[in-house]
Amino acid sequence: MLERAIDDYRTASPMTFFDRAIPDLVAYAQIFELDTSAAMQAATQHRYNNPVFFLPSWPEIYTTDDERTMSFEMAHDFGELIRAVYDELGYEIEEVPRGTPLERANFVLGRCHA
Repeated sequence: MLERAIDDYRTASPMTFFDRAIPDLVAYAQIFELDTSAAMQAATQHRYNNPVFFLPSWPEIYTTDDERTMSFEMAHDFGELIRAVYDELGYEIEEVPRGTPLERANFVLGRCHA
């Protein structure tokens, strides 16, 4: 996963949005009690632009399926772990408010530096 994330980082165009990125892998390693050093080193070397947009857990729209099996509580806790990793890495975290997909997209695009 780490090699693929690094490759995605290296080949992305300047205005690319990532749903999951290298720092997320630090959180994945932590949750599965794996060594975080390689992911942390990669996250330090391959920096994303600020701000990092964070969409917090939203219980009213959260669902599970064959791929998304975590309970809402587990997903929320994991999201907070991811936020903590980005904070530890010194990223500016911008929380995206709840709203329609269009409202959320406009919020993000309105804060991007072209």
